[in-house]
Amino acid sequence: MVQLWGSFFRKKIYQETSMKLKFVLSAALMALSVSAVARPTSMAYVDLDSIRPASAEELYNLAATDGCSAGYVDIGRPKEAKAVILTNGHCVGSKLVARMAWVNVATSKGFTLFHRSGNRLNVTATKLLYATLMDTDIAFFELKETNEELLAKGFVPFPFFQGPAPLGRQVRVTSGYWKETQECVLQRRVFKLLEGFGSDISDPSVATGALALSADCKIRGGYSGTPVIDSATNSVIAIAFTGAEGTSACAERSPCEQDPQGRTTYHRGVSYAARVDQLQDCIYGGNFNLTLPGCTLYRK
Repeated sequence: MVQLWGSFFRKKIYQETSMKLKFVLSAALMALSVSAVARPTSMAYVDLDSIRPASAEELYNLAATDGCSAGYVDIGRPKEAKAVILTNGHCVGSKLVARMAWVNVATSKGFTLFHRSGNRLNVTATKLLYATLMDTDIAFFELKETNEELLAKGFVPFPFFQGPAPLGRQVRVTSGYWKETQECVLQRRVFKLLEGFGSDISDPSVATGALALSADCKIRGGYSGTPVIDSATNSVIAIAFTGAEGTSACAERSPCEQDPQGRTTYHRGVSYAARVDQLQDCIYGGNFNLTLPGCTLYRK
């Protein structure tokens, strides 16, 4: 999980050593006056030869926002209802911290949607439907545009994969922010993924049931919020959210894995995706209802 517990309107500088690129993530104004910040993963040692530019077809229905990636998704809403964008909870802002969930919060956040024609459409979120960093790392934004309006412009939302993600599935991880893509498989399911705040590992964030990606995929800053697409069904099977780049196990940008017996291991270079199958028990009629039987999403 990302560590966003920074100062108000905090900026971080991320350096991709192998590409000699630096970028600063600027603050985005929201109704709650929080800043949108990408996960601080640089993965400086990544072999970027394994990453290729994404085609217009691969970018279709994906999106970019302040330092993060996102995607246009179908949560069961009718065509006349407002459209929905999925990204990471840590892309919401530094006020969203551990043991917290936001539901139906007014906001203003811009996204750039990519069409298969190569065209782009700027859209605006007016409501944060749900966001949390507890047990997962997800956020759903409601746009001012309707599904019908986007359909008229040639956009069709991604469906969600039905049921838990099977291991061994071939997936595509295409970053709207970087406009590049990688292909790999869902390699392992992690009982718990622990990541400390800065150098403090005494009270780490916890992601349950995270999916470890094979070595073909490396998540770095800007990949945060990327929908992980199942190659066979073209559906969202997970969401990219962190990678182990450092040398201090369980620290920030160095998540470690914990098994049911409480034993921890650290796998430097491994990237992770958060599960999304729990959503099916928490959405009814195209809206979040955290009181539904079987819903395990965190609620404050």
